[in-house]
This record gives sequence, structure tokens and C-alpha cells, in this order.
Amino acid sequence: MSKYVFKPYSVEFAQRYNRERARIFAAAPECCDVQHVGSTAVVGLGGKGIVDIAIAADDPMAVCEKLQAAGYDFRKEYSTDGRLFLKSGDKGVHLHLCPTGSHELRGLILFRDYLRANPDKCAEYAQLKERAAQEANADGAIYRKIKAPFFAQALADAQSSDAPEE
Repeated sequence: MSKYVFKPYSVEFAQRYNRERARIFAAAPECCDVQHVGSTAVVGLGGKGIVDIAIAADDPMAVCEKLQAAGYDFRKEYSTDGRLFLKSGDKGVHLHLCPTGSHELRGLILFRDYLRANPDKCAEYAQLKERAAQEANADGAIYRKIKAPFFAQALADAQSSDAPEE
């Protein structure tokens, strides 16, 4: 069975996000912001069916500890310098815990907003994700490599359209 599958959009994604958002704030009320990001945050866009949640915190490690106590699994191997990565027990939710105002947090939100505002690019990305899921099978590196050029270009486009006018 393939690790990566392409699932159509479902309203269940937003419902799952809302449940997790409440759980996150109950565990760590000091979170500055919690937002639904990734493919499941874009109505009509299919994907792996993973609900990605971006969390802004002034002290990410302290919040990470509270989220672990609430049952989230911290995955150091998938974390980066700018983002701590956690999973829910059901493996259907990924948390991206970032410092408030960080570049990574801004990128996650900009990419989501870009897809929401550009239906043609959203459709193009859906096709790319479906192809990536088929070609990558269980190889995450291949999956990310296939999507990387689109993500980089979309983020560049989103940043240029988000720049203040002179």
C-alpha cells in the first residue's frame, strides 16, 4: 500500500481542525495564533488528508512540552531550526510549532492564502499533488522534491503580491 495517496477535499478537514484547535488552546492557552494550513485548509483542494496546523508561540519549547503532555508526539527528526514538528496520535494531524513572527510561519500562511486566492494555481497544485502521490509511493523525499518547485514559485508570487506598494 502506498504511503502517499491523493484524497478529495472533505468538510471533515475543517471539522477536525476545529477539534484540534480547541485541544491545542486547552493544553497551551499561551499560543499566540493557531491556523489551519496546508492542502486541507483550501476548500476544494485534495491531498493526503493530513490536517496541518501552524502554531505561533513566543516560547515554542514550553508549548511543545505542554502539547506532548496533552498527547501529541514530538518528532525531533522532522523538526527544523525554525519549526518544531508534532503529530497527533491518530496520525491525521501535523502541528508546525513556530516562533511568533517567524519566516517559516509566514510562509505556511502565505502559501495557503495564495492557493485560496488563485483557483487556477490551486487546480494546478492538486494535479501536481496527485502525480507526486503516485510517483513517490512511500518515498517522502521524492514526494517533496516533486512539489518543491511549485511551492517555491507560489511562495515567491505570494510574497511579491503581498509586498507594500511604493
